[in-house]
Amino acid sequence: MSDHVGYRRTEGGLKTAIVKLQELSGRAADLTAETPHELMKMLEVQNLIDCGEMVARAALFRTESRCAPFHYRLDYPNKDDDKWLAFVIARKDGEGMNLSKRPVQ
Repeated sequence: MSDHVGYRRTEGGLKTAIVKLQELSGRAADLTAETPHELMKMLEVQNLIDCGEMVARAALFRTESRCAPFHYRLDYPNKDDDKWLAFVIARKDGEGMNLSKRPVQ
Protein backbone atom coordinates (compact mmCIF):
# COMPACT_ATOMS: atom_id res chain seq x y z
CA MET A 1 0.00 0.00 0.00
CA SER A 2 2.71 2.49 0.89
CA ASP A 3 4.43 1.91 -2.47
CA HIS A 4 1.39 2.65 -4.66
CA VAL A 5 -1.30 4.24 -2.48
CA GLY A 6 0.85 6.40 -0.26
CA TYR A 7 1.36 10.14 -0.33
CA ARG A 8 2.40 10.46 -3.99
CA ARG A 9 -0.19 8.69 -6.11
CA THR A 10 -0.46 8.11 -9.85
CA GLU A 11 -2.99 6.32 -12.03
CA GLY A 12 -0.47 3.59 -12.87
CA GLY A 13 0.51 3.03 -9.25
CA LEU A 14 -3.10 2.90 -8.10
CA LYS A 15 -4.00 0.39 -10.83
CA THR A 16 -0.99 -1.73 -9.83
CA ALA A 17 -2.15 -1.67 -6.21
CA ILE A 18 -5.66 -2.75 -7.19
CA VAL A 19 -4.32 -5.71 -9.19
CA LYS A 20 -2.08 -6.77 -6.31
CA LEU A 21 -4.92 -6.45 -3.80
CA GLN A 22 -7.20 -8.54 -6.02
CA GLU A 23 -4.48 -11.21 -6.22
CA LEU A 24 -4.21 -11.17 -2.43
CA SER A 25 -7.98 -11.44 -2.13
CA GLY A 26 -7.94 -14.54 -4.31
CA ARG A 27 -5.26 -16.09 -2.15
CA ALA A 28 -7.10 -15.11 1.03
CA ALA A 29 -10.22 -16.88 -0.25
CA ASP A 30 -8.28 -20.15 0.04
CA LEU A 31 -7.55 -19.65 3.74
CA THR A 32 -9.17 -22.02 6.20
CA ALA A 33 -9.78 -21.80 9.92
CA GLU A 34 -9.98 -24.53 12.51
CA THR A 35 -10.60 -22.38 15.58
CA PRO A 36 -12.64 -19.25 16.27
CA HIS A 37 -9.39 -17.30 16.68
CA GLU A 38 -8.14 -18.46 13.27
CA LEU A 39 -11.52 -17.52 11.77
CA MET A 40 -11.22 -14.04 13.28
CA LYS A 41 -7.71 -13.64 11.80
CA MET A 42 -8.88 -14.90 8.40
CA LEU A 43 -11.76 -12.40 8.36
CA GLU A 44 -9.41 -9.60 9.47
CA VAL A 45 -7.12 -10.34 6.52
CA GLN A 46 -10.02 -10.16 4.04
CA ASN A 47 -11.29 -6.96 5.66
CA LEU A 48 -7.87 -5.31 5.40
CA ILE A 49 -7.64 -6.28 1.72
CA ASP A 50 -11.15 -4.91 1.06
CA CYS A 51 -10.35 -1.65 2.86
CA GLY A 52 -7.11 -1.29 0.91
CA GLU A 53 -8.93 -1.84 -2.37
CA MET A 54 -11.57 0.75 -1.42
CA VAL A 55 -8.87 3.32 -0.65
CA ALA A 56 -7.04 2.60 -3.92
CA ARG A 57 -10.21 2.69 -6.04
CA ALA A 58 -11.45 5.88 -4.38
CA ALA A 59 -8.07 7.54 -4.96
CA LEU A 60 -8.13 6.45 -8.62
CA PHE A 61 -11.72 7.70 -9.00
CA ARG A 62 -10.90 11.18 -7.63
CA THR A 63 -9.01 12.90 -10.46
CA GLU A 64 -7.65 15.82 -8.45
CA SER A 65 -5.49 16.52 -5.41
CA ARG A 66 -7.23 17.53 -2.18
CA CYS A 67 -6.23 18.06 1.44
CA ALA A 68 -2.54 17.34 0.93
CA PRO A 69 -0.89 15.28 2.29
CA PHE A 70 -3.93 12.98 2.48
CA HIS A 71 -4.74 12.75 -1.22
CA TYR A 72 -2.10 13.97 -3.66
CA ARG A 73 -2.14 12.78 -7.28
CA LEU A 74 1.04 13.52 -9.23
CA ASP A 75 -1.00 13.26 -12.45
CA TYR A 76 -3.70 15.63 -11.10
CA PRO A 77 -1.81 18.06 -8.85
CA ASN A 78 -4.54 20.71 -8.56
CA LYS A 79 -7.77 20.90 -6.60
CA ASP A 80 -10.93 20.97 -8.75
CA ASP A 81 -13.88 22.20 -6.67
CA ASP A 82 -16.16 22.43 -9.72
CA LYS A 83 -15.96 18.67 -10.23
CA TRP A 84 -14.78 17.28 -6.88
CA LEU A 85 -16.32 19.22 -4.01
CA ALA A 86 -17.95 15.90 -3.17
CA PHE A 87 -17.79 12.81 -1.01
CA VAL A 88 -16.64 9.60 -2.69
CA ILE A 89 -18.92 6.71 -1.72
CA ALA A 90 -17.50 3.16 -1.97
CA ARG A 91 -19.72 0.09 -1.73
CA LYS A 92 -18.98 -3.58 -2.21
CA ASP A 93 -21.61 -6.10 -3.24
CA GLY A 94 -21.77 -9.33 -5.22
CA GLU A 95 -20.82 -7.41 -8.36
CA GLY A 96 -17.65 -5.98 -6.83
CA MET A 97 -16.66 -2.51 -5.68
CA ASN A 98 -18.88 0.40 -6.80
CA LEU A 99 -17.93 4.07 -6.51
CA SER A 100 -20.05 7.17 -6.75
CA LYS A 101 -19.85 10.74 -5.55
CA ARG A 102 -22.24 12.89 -3.56
CA PRO A 103 -21.88 16.69 -3.57
CA VAL A 104 -21.01 18.42 -0.31
CA GLN A 105 -24.01 20.49 0.72
